[in-house]
Amino acid sequence: MRATGSRCAAAYVSDACGQLMLEKALTPGLKGLAKYAQRAMDMLMERVRLANFADLSARKLSGLLRGLMFLHMKAGLDADTIRRTSSQEGYRLERVPLSRSGVRKEFQQVLAELRTDLDDFTQDESLGLMACGYQMAAKTFETELATLRELWTKPTSQAQQWPFHEMLAEITSTKEHTPNRERLLSDASPFQVSTAFAETADLVVLIVAESYGSIVPDRGFSFTEAELNIVLRDKVPCLVYIKTADESKLDGVSERLKDGAPR
Repeated sequence: MRATGSRCAAAYVSDACGQLMLEKALTPGLKGLAKYAQRAMDMLMERVRLANFADLSARKLSGLLRGLMFLHMKAGLDADTIRRTSSQEGYRLERVPLSRSGVRKEFQQVLAELRTDLDDFTQDESLGLMACGYQMAAKTFETELATLRELWTKPTSQAQQWPFHEMLAEITSTKEHTPNRERLLSDASPFQVSTAFAETADLVVLIVAESYGSIVPDRGFSFTEAELNIVLRDKVPCLVYIKTADESKLDGVSERLKDGAPR
């Protein structure tokens, strides 16, 4: 916070706790007790987070604060539409490569899911976190604190002096392929990599057989099904080849492909 005389002029808040994630279902029975406890704690922290944000927003609206800058790593990332299985309602998603902070969404997603409480990072992770935070703060200063120019100077003029300036150029590029993209995303989980390819695909070729595919850890469905849901959700052109097989073993995949509805 920046103090002016005896009053706080503006609050600069970096929210490190993130947001409460959606979960379709927890593990039933005794095996799920640990996850139930963790989920309860996550819900409590989410309520604390929202209460703190509501308090700061009220201070800003009442004039106690002249400015409020609130940052969190998932700001501007896409949220998937969740529909009932029986829903026939159509919808359209328009995705752009950059978040409103000007960061490539796939990079921001990976960085947002890093465990920062361990304080143990690779060089790429450290530079990525610094570059992402710098870019998000610079953009938020311009949009949220535009009326308080006397409290800050334009940061982009000194970007070349920071050790992460090359990483900054990488994560803000709109090019489909950048020099270090594959290496930087290689630290992502297989699920993140798999779904990222499906979300950026122009055309998908799907070969369906009796095998359901490898299960995503802690999620209860396969990588193939996750990719298929994205293809159907975003209406990506898809060429499907179904191997002659017992359709009762395909878990309704044929019907879903015909209907074009994700599960």
